[in-house]
Parts: sequence; structure tokens; C-alpha cells
Amino acid sequence: AILVDAPCSAEGNARKHVMALDQWDAPEHSKALRARSRLSFDLLESAWVALRPGGTLIYSTCTLNRFENEDVVEQFMRRFG
Repeated sequence: AILVDAPCSAEGNARKHVMALDQWDAPEHSKALRARSRLSFDLLESAWVALRPGGTLIYSTCTLNRFENEDVVEQFMRRFG
């Protein structure tokens, strides 16, 4: 099994890191989300290439937003699924 614990915006940790929610108001947040989503996809793709036939690939983030979760998985499934 391969676990991809992707770097993310940490919105899921808002109770622990209140500043994670403050970044939503920052003008550069949208650009940063796109960059992290692309990095997450690249890490997922790299893990897929390294995965043995019959292996298990697990994708994990600590965020709640669709861009870094469902969108990355949907893009991955369109390409490799």
C-alpha cells in the first residue's frame, strides 16, 4: 500500500490552527490552492506509477475543500481510472 498524505491548506485543522481560515481572505489564496492541487495530483500520479499491481493507493489531506480533495481524485480517476 502507498499512502499519499498530500500537503494542503489545513482547513480541517482550523480548531488547532485558527490562521488556516484567515488565509481564505488572502488575495493569493486561489493561486495557492491551484498550486497545492497540482502538487497533490503529481504526488498521486507518482504513487500510482510506483504502486505494484494489486496494491492499494490511499489519498489523504487535512482540508475540507473540494479543490484539494474531490477535484484531485476526479482528475486522477479520469486519467488513470
